[in-house]
Amino acid sequence: MLEDGQYTSEEVMDALSLTVEEIEEMESLPKEPLPPMGKYGNKFWDYLKENYPTRFAYHMMEMDMRDLCVQVNKEARERIAMMIWN
Repeated sequence: MLEDGQYTSEEVMDALSLTVEEIEEMESLPKEPLPPMGKYGNKFWDYLKENYPTRFAYHMMEMDMRDLCVQVNKEARERIAMMIWN
């Protein structure tokens, strides 16, 4: 580490380097398919992107935009079911 608290490029590369075994282990892990966003999740995505670009960008940076859309779709489906069956 340098005197100003910064890392040298060699230290950064060492920290980021992975062994062949580590890479193979990561590739062999089962990957769960992403849940579909659904009709209402997609509509929410478009609405937020067009009308609230700052909020949309925030959720994209936090990496939870897709989860948020899946949740919106789930809640919309539940409300529709309640309206139909009640």
